Amino acid sequence: PSHDTVIQWLVINEWKPTTPRRAFVYNSPEGLLSDLLESIRNGDRVIIHTGGQKVSSRWGTINLESLIKKAFPTLKILRIDAESVATPGHSAYGCMGNLNAILPLYDVVIASPTIETGVSIDVKHFHRVFGFANGTQTVGAVCQTFARVRDDIPRHIWINKYSNQRIGNGSHDPEKLLKSQEKLFKANFHFLGQLDAIADFDDKTPQHLRTWTSLSAFHNYGFKNYRTMILEQLQEEGYLLIDVVEPDNQQEIKQEVKAVAEANYHAHCEQVCDSPTLNDLDYQKVKDKRAKTDAERLSEKKTAIAKRYLTEDVTPDLVKADDQGLY
Repeated sequence: PSHDTVIQWLVINEWKPTTPRRAFVYNSPEGLLSDLLESIRNGDRVIIHTGGQKVSSRWGTINLESLIKKAFPTLKILRIDAESVATPGHSAYGCMGNLNAILPLYDVVIASPTIETGVSIDVKHFHRVFGFANGTQTVGAVCQTFARVRDDIPRHIWINKYSNQRIGNGSHDPEKLLKSQEKLFKANFHFLGQLDAIADFDDKTPQHLRTWTSLSAFHNYGFKNYRTMILEQLQEEGYLLIDVVEPDNQQEIKQEVKAVAEANYHAHCEQVCDSPTLNDLDYQKVKDKRAKTDAERLSEKKTAIAKRYLTEDVTPDLVKADDQGLY
Protein backbone atom coordinates (compact mmCIF):
# COMPACT_ATOMS: atom_id res chain seq x y z
CA PRO A 1 0.00 0.00 0.00
CA SER A 2 1.03 3.61 -0.52
CA HIS A 3 2.22 5.69 2.40
CA ASP A 4 -1.15 7.48 2.71
CA THR A 5 -3.27 4.30 2.87
CA VAL A 6 -4.67 3.29 6.25
CA ILE A 7 -5.29 -0.44 6.65
CA GLN A 8 -8.34 -0.87 8.85
CA TRP A 9 -8.80 -3.90 11.04
CA LEU A 10 -11.24 -4.92 13.73
CA VAL A 11 -10.81 -7.04 16.84
CA ILE A 12 -13.93 -8.71 18.21
CA ASN A 13 -13.63 -10.01 21.76
CA GLU A 14 -16.20 -12.77 22.23
CA TRP A 15 -14.64 -14.25 25.36
CA LYS A 16 -16.93 -15.14 28.25
CA PRO A 17 -16.05 -16.98 31.46
CA THR A 18 -16.87 -20.69 31.35
CA THR A 19 -18.56 -20.33 34.74
CA PRO A 20 -20.68 -17.16 35.11
CA ARG A 21 -19.32 -14.67 37.62
CA ARG A 22 -21.74 -13.84 40.41
CA ALA A 23 -22.93 -10.24 40.66
CA PHE A 24 -25.17 -9.36 43.60
CA VAL A 25 -27.46 -6.45 42.68
CA TYR A 26 -28.78 -4.02 45.32
CA ASN A 27 -31.73 -1.62 45.14
CA SER A 28 -30.15 0.99 47.41
CA PRO A 29 -26.66 2.27 48.24
CA GLU A 30 -27.49 1.87 51.93
CA GLY A 31 -28.11 -1.85 51.45
CA LEU A 32 -24.83 -2.21 49.60
CA LEU A 33 -22.95 -0.29 52.32
CA SER A 34 -24.50 -2.47 55.04
CA ASP A 35 -23.27 -5.66 53.36
CA LEU A 36 -19.91 -4.02 52.62
CA LEU A 37 -19.35 -3.26 56.31
CA GLU A 38 -20.51 -6.75 57.25
CA SER A 39 -18.09 -8.26 54.74
CA ILE A 40 -15.18 -6.27 56.21
CA ARG A 41 -16.29 -7.24 59.69
CA ASN A 42 -16.08 -10.90 58.65
CA GLY A 43 -12.45 -10.43 57.62
CA ASP A 44 -12.85 -9.98 53.86
CA ARG A 45 -10.38 -7.84 51.94
CA VAL A 46 -12.38 -5.69 49.54
CA ILE A 47 -11.94 -3.25 46.69
CA ILE A 48 -14.64 -0.60 46.32
CA HIS A 49 -15.33 1.28 43.09
CA THR A 50 -17.37 4.47 43.17
CA GLY A 51 -18.18 7.19 40.66
CA GLY A 52 -17.56 10.14 42.99
CA GLN A 53 -14.45 11.68 44.52
CA LYS A 54 -15.35 15.17 45.74
CA VAL A 55 -15.91 15.73 49.44
CA SER A 56 -19.47 16.86 48.61
CA SER A 57 -20.24 13.48 47.00
CA ARG A 58 -22.09 11.39 49.59
CA TRP A 59 -20.95 8.08 48.08
CA GLY A 60 -17.57 9.39 46.94
CA THR A 61 -14.14 8.08 47.90
CA ILE A 62 -13.54 10.62 50.69
CA ASN A 63 -16.77 9.95 52.57
CA LEU A 64 -16.57 6.17 52.13
CA GLU A 65 -13.05 6.30 53.53
CA SER A 66 -14.28 8.25 56.56
CA LEU A 67 -17.12 5.81 57.21
CA ILE A 68 -14.90 2.73 56.99
CA LYS A 69 -12.12 4.30 59.08
CA LYS A 70 -14.68 5.16 61.76
CA ALA A 71 -15.96 1.58 61.83
CA PHE A 72 -12.56 -0.12 61.48
CA PRO A 73 -9.83 2.23 62.76
CA THR A 74 -7.08 -0.43 62.71
CA LEU A 75 -7.46 -1.51 59.08
CA LYS A 76 -5.09 -0.44 56.32
CA ILE A 77 -7.17 1.59 53.85
CA LEU A 78 -6.00 3.01 50.53
CA ARG A 79 -7.97 5.75 48.74
CA ILE A 80 -7.22 6.06 45.04
CA ASP A 81 -8.67 9.10 43.27
CA ALA A 82 -7.60 12.06 41.16
CA GLU A 83 -6.34 13.97 44.20
CA SER A 84 -4.66 11.21 46.19
CA VAL A 85 -2.60 9.89 43.26
CA ALA A 86 -1.31 13.43 42.64
CA THR A 87 -0.57 14.38 46.27
CA PRO A 88 3.09 13.96 47.27
CA GLY A 89 3.32 12.00 50.51
CA HIS A 90 -0.06 10.30 50.13
CA SER A 91 -0.01 6.49 50.15
CA ALA A 92 -1.61 6.47 46.68
CA TYR A 93 0.87 8.92 45.16
CA GLY A 94 2.23 7.44 41.93
CA CYS A 95 0.56 4.06 42.55
CA MET A 96 -1.14 3.66 39.17
CA GLY A 97 1.89 2.16 37.45
CA ASN A 98 2.45 -0.44 40.16
CA LEU A 99 -1.00 -1.48 41.38
CA ASN A 100 -0.38 -5.23 41.55
CA ALA A 101 2.47 -4.67 44.01
CA ILE A 102 0.79 -1.97 46.10
CA LEU A 103 -2.80 -3.19 46.49
CA PRO A 104 -1.89 -6.37 48.48
CA LEU A 105 -0.52 -4.09 51.22
CA TYR A 106 -4.06 -2.94 52.11
CA ASP A 107 -7.19 -4.48 53.62
CA VAL A 108 -9.57 -2.05 51.90
CA VAL A 109 -9.06 -0.15 48.65
CA ILE A 110 -11.48 2.61 47.61
CA ALA A 111 -11.17 3.82 44.03
CA SER A 112 -12.79 6.53 41.92
CA PRO A 113 -12.93 6.28 38.09
CA THR A 114 -9.16 6.85 38.26
CA ILE A 115 -9.28 3.05 38.02
CA GLU A 116 -11.62 2.55 35.08
CA THR A 117 -10.01 1.34 31.87
CA GLY A 118 -6.50 0.32 30.88
CA VAL A 119 -5.84 -1.31 34.24
CA SER A 120 -5.56 -5.02 34.99
CA ILE A 121 -5.56 -6.10 38.65
CA ASP A 122 -4.16 -9.61 38.40
CA VAL A 123 -3.02 -10.16 41.98
CA LYS A 124 -5.13 -12.62 43.98
CA HIS A 125 -5.70 -10.61 47.14
CA PHE A 126 -9.30 -9.45 47.40
CA HIS A 127 -12.29 -11.50 48.47
CA ARG A 128 -15.02 -9.25 47.05
CA VAL A 129 -15.58 -6.31 44.69
CA PHE A 130 -18.12 -3.61 45.61
CA GLY A 131 -19.40 -0.90 43.28
CA PHE A 132 -21.44 2.29 43.77
CA ALA A 133 -22.63 3.33 40.28
CA ASN A 134 -24.17 6.70 41.08
CA GLY A 135 -24.44 7.90 37.48
CA THR A 136 -21.25 9.87 36.82
CA GLN A 137 -19.72 7.23 34.52
CA THR A 138 -21.00 5.96 31.20
CA VAL A 139 -22.61 2.51 31.03
CA GLY A 140 -19.52 1.04 29.39
CA ALA A 141 -17.19 2.63 31.93
CA VAL A 142 -19.08 1.08 34.86
CA CYS A 143 -18.87 -2.39 33.31
CA GLN A 144 -15.19 -1.88 32.52
CA THR A 145 -14.51 -0.80 36.10
CA PHE A 146 -16.33 -3.83 37.47
CA ALA A 147 -13.95 -6.12 35.54
CA ARG A 148 -10.63 -4.55 36.63
CA VAL A 149 -10.07 -7.31 39.20
CA ARG A 150 -9.50 -10.40 37.06
CA ASP A 151 -9.95 -12.94 39.86
CA ASP A 152 -13.30 -14.76 39.88
CA ILE A 153 -14.65 -13.34 43.12
CA PRO A 154 -18.20 -12.15 43.97
CA ARG A 155 -19.22 -8.70 42.76
CA HIS A 156 -21.69 -6.50 44.66
CA ILE A 157 -23.19 -3.45 42.97
CA TRP A 158 -25.77 -0.72 43.39
CA ILE A 159 -26.78 1.15 40.24
CA ASN A 160 -28.77 4.37 40.14
CA LYS A 161 -31.93 3.96 38.04
CA TYR A 162 -31.13 7.08 36.02
CA SER A 163 -28.11 9.31 35.51
CA ASN A 164 -28.27 13.10 35.49
CA GLN A 165 -25.36 13.24 33.06
CA ARG A 166 -26.16 14.48 29.55
CA ILE A 167 -24.09 15.30 26.48
CA GLY A 168 -25.18 18.23 24.31
CA ASN A 169 -28.97 18.59 24.47
CA GLY A 170 -29.27 15.11 25.97
CA SER A 171 -30.92 13.52 22.93
CA HIS A 172 -30.31 9.87 22.10
CA ASP A 173 -31.16 10.59 18.46
CA PRO A 174 -27.91 11.40 16.58
CA GLU A 175 -29.69 13.69 14.07
CA LYS A 176 -31.41 15.75 16.78
CA LEU A 177 -28.16 15.98 18.69
CA LEU A 178 -26.37 17.06 15.52
CA LYS A 179 -28.89 19.82 14.83
CA SER A 180 -28.52 21.15 18.37
CA GLN A 181 -24.79 21.50 17.81
CA GLU A 182 -24.85 23.02 14.33
CA LYS A 183 -24.91 26.63 15.48
CA LEU A 184 -22.00 26.10 17.84
CA PHE A 185 -20.12 24.07 15.24
CA LYS A 186 -20.54 26.72 12.55
CA ALA A 187 -19.31 29.46 14.87
CA ASN A 188 -16.23 27.44 15.82
CA PHE A 189 -15.62 26.45 12.21
CA HIS A 190 -15.73 30.09 11.13
CA PHE A 191 -13.35 31.09 13.91
CA LEU A 192 -10.88 28.31 13.12
CA GLY A 193 -11.12 29.09 9.42
CA GLN A 194 -10.02 32.65 10.14
CA LEU A 195 -6.92 31.22 11.78
CA ASP A 196 -6.19 28.95 8.79
CA ALA A 197 -6.26 26.08 11.26
CA ILE A 198 -8.39 23.83 9.07
CA ALA A 199 -7.71 24.96 5.51
CA ASP A 200 -8.42 21.50 4.07
CA PHE A 201 -11.56 20.84 6.10
CA ASP A 202 -14.86 20.46 4.24
CA ASP A 203 -17.74 21.80 6.34
CA LYS A 204 -20.24 19.89 4.19
CA THR A 205 -18.99 16.56 5.52
CA PRO A 206 -17.95 17.08 9.16
CA GLN A 207 -17.22 13.42 9.80
CA HIS A 208 -15.72 14.02 13.25
CA LEU A 209 -18.90 15.82 14.32
CA ARG A 210 -21.09 12.98 13.05
CA THR A 211 -18.91 10.50 14.92
CA TRP A 212 -19.24 12.61 18.07
CA THR A 213 -23.04 12.77 17.78
CA SER A 214 -23.35 9.02 17.24
CA LEU A 215 -21.25 8.19 20.29
CA SER A 216 -22.85 10.92 22.41
CA ALA A 217 -26.37 9.82 21.49
CA PHE A 218 -25.44 6.26 22.50
CA HIS A 219 -24.13 7.50 25.86
CA ASN A 220 -27.22 9.69 26.41
CA TYR A 221 -29.44 6.66 25.88
CA GLY A 222 -27.39 4.83 28.51
CA PHE A 223 -27.67 7.73 30.97
CA LYS A 224 -31.48 7.76 30.60
CA ASN A 225 -31.74 3.98 31.08
CA TYR A 226 -28.77 3.66 33.39
CA ARG A 227 -29.57 0.70 35.62
CA THR A 228 -31.26 -1.33 32.87
CA MET A 229 -28.43 -0.83 30.38
CA ILE A 230 -25.67 -1.68 32.86
CA LEU A 231 -27.41 -4.86 34.01
CA GLU A 232 -28.03 -5.92 30.40
CA GLN A 233 -24.38 -5.37 29.49
CA LEU A 234 -23.14 -7.22 32.56
CA GLN A 235 -25.38 -10.14 31.66
CA GLU A 236 -24.05 -10.13 28.09
CA GLU A 237 -20.51 -10.22 29.49
CA GLY A 238 -21.26 -13.43 31.35
CA TYR A 239 -22.34 -12.31 34.82
CA LEU A 240 -24.98 -14.17 36.79
CA LEU A 241 -27.13 -11.41 38.32
CA ILE A 242 -28.53 -12.12 41.78
CA ASP A 243 -31.05 -9.78 43.43
CA VAL A 244 -30.31 -9.11 47.09
CA VAL A 245 -32.85 -8.98 49.89
CA GLU A 246 -31.64 -5.93 51.76
CA PRO A 247 -31.46 -5.43 55.57
CA ASP A 248 -33.92 -3.30 57.55
CA ASN A 249 -31.36 -0.80 58.89
CA GLN A 250 -31.23 1.34 55.75
CA GLN A 251 -32.68 4.49 57.34
CA GLU A 252 -30.10 4.34 60.11
CA ILE A 253 -27.28 3.93 57.58
CA LYS A 254 -28.70 6.75 55.43
CA GLN A 255 -28.61 9.15 58.38
CA GLU A 256 -25.06 8.14 59.30
CA VAL A 257 -23.81 8.61 55.72
CA LYS A 258 -25.53 11.99 55.54
CA ALA A 259 -23.99 13.10 58.84
CA VAL A 260 -20.47 12.03 57.82
CA ALA A 261 -20.78 13.70 54.41
CA GLU A 262 -22.05 16.96 55.91
CA ALA A 263 -19.33 17.01 58.58
CA ASN A 264 -16.59 16.35 56.00
CA TYR A 265 -17.92 19.01 53.65
CA HIS A 266 -18.29 21.60 56.40
CA ALA A 267 -14.71 20.93 57.52
CA HIS A 268 -13.54 21.27 53.92
CA CYS A 269 -15.24 24.66 53.51
CA GLU A 270 -13.70 25.87 56.76
CA GLN A 271 -10.24 24.70 55.63
CA VAL A 272 -10.62 26.59 52.36
CA CYS A 273 -11.46 29.79 54.23
CA ASP A 274 -8.58 29.34 56.69
CA SER A 275 -6.02 28.83 53.91
CA PRO A 276 -3.80 31.71 52.76
CA THR A 277 -4.78 33.61 49.63
CA LEU A 278 -2.04 33.38 46.98
CA ASN A 279 -0.60 36.26 44.99
CA ASP A 280 -1.00 36.12 41.20
CA LEU A 281 2.39 34.55 40.56
CA ASP A 282 2.07 31.82 43.21
CA TYR A 283 -1.54 31.14 42.19
CA GLN A 284 -0.53 30.50 38.59
CA LYS A 285 2.36 28.27 39.69
CA VAL A 286 0.07 26.14 41.88
CA LYS A 287 -2.65 26.06 39.22
CA ASP A 288 -0.18 24.74 36.63
CA LYS A 289 1.25 22.01 38.91
CA ARG A 290 0.12 18.42 38.34
CA ALA A 291 1.17 17.18 41.80
CA LYS A 292 -0.17 19.35 44.62
CA THR A 293 -0.26 19.10 48.39
CA ASP A 294 -3.59 19.39 50.21
CA ALA A 295 -2.55 22.84 51.45
CA GLU A 296 -1.85 23.98 47.89
CA ARG A 297 -5.23 22.74 46.66
CA LEU A 298 -7.05 24.56 49.46
CA SER A 299 -5.19 27.81 48.80
CA GLU A 300 -5.77 27.47 45.07
CA LYS A 301 -9.52 27.05 45.62
CA LYS A 302 -9.72 30.00 48.02
CA THR A 303 -7.77 32.25 45.66
CA ALA A 304 -9.93 31.22 42.69
CA ILE A 305 -13.10 32.08 44.64
CA ALA A 306 -11.64 35.40 45.81
CA LYS A 307 -10.80 36.31 42.20
CA ARG A 308 -14.14 35.09 40.86
CA TYR A 309 -16.24 37.21 43.22
CA LEU A 310 -13.77 40.09 43.69
CA THR A 311 -13.65 39.71 47.46
CA GLU A 312 -11.09 39.03 50.16
CA ASP A 313 -13.82 37.79 52.50
CA VAL A 314 -14.18 34.13 51.48
CA THR A 315 -16.67 32.50 53.83
CA PRO A 316 -17.87 28.89 54.14
CA ASP A 317 -21.25 29.96 52.74
CA LEU A 318 -19.56 31.46 49.68
CA VAL A 319 -17.53 28.27 49.14
CA LYS A 320 -20.72 26.19 49.28
CA ALA A 321 -22.58 28.55 46.95
CA ASP A 322 -19.71 28.48 44.46
CA ASP A 323 -19.66 24.67 44.54
CA GLN A 324 -23.38 24.72 43.79
CA GLY A 325 -22.85 26.86 40.67
CA LEU A 326 -23.48 30.38 41.97
CA TYR A 327 -21.05 31.94 39.49
